[in-house]
Amino acid sequence: MDLDWIKFGTGMVYMVERRYEAAEATFRELLLTNPDYFNAYIQLGLIHKIEGKKDDAKVFFEKATGFDPENVTANFQLGLLLMESRNYAAAEKAFVKVLSANLLHGGALLNLGLVHGRMGDLSRATELIGHAYEQSSQFKDGFARLGWLRTESKDWSGALVLAKRDLEASRLTPVWRINLALLY
Repeated sequence: MDLDWIKFGTGMVYMVERRYEAAEATFRELLLTNPDYFNAYIQLGLIHKIEGKKDDAKVFFEKATGFDPENVTANFQLGLLLMESRNYAAAEKAFVKVLSANLLHGGALLNLGLVHGRMGDLSRATELIGHAYEQSSQFKDGFARLGWLRTESKDWSGALVLAKRDLEASRLTPVWRINLALLY
């Protein structure tokens, strides 16, 4: 009898309860009997990311994509980690994989926009963030975050213009309102 799905479900219950040590033990036990159960790798990656062990998390997301190269969750999480580590070319590839599976994935659109902004393509970045905003009103601070990149080159007015786009669209969170005040 295949009980892998029960073990996985048990691990997910532990995850919901934030009992990460028990969840990790359950997912690792599952992988001992079924080493290609890619969803367990994804959950282990999330646990390690939550615990601040980003290098370990990256390894688990990469293992998951080794078994399921087009997996949306693994590629998205991997893209976020790659972006944080400033590996923009690899992050771009991960987010493009997400979008090839789901063209309307707002999180991938937004973060791909920020990657393009980091790579110097402000036009494409603006376009992608705009598409993310079309997908959901939950996305906030995208233009402000893009604008903040302009501050690195001391382009204060360019940063201000982008941040004000979010303010005018009611997409600026309190933290980014503080950053907007700093720009003024």
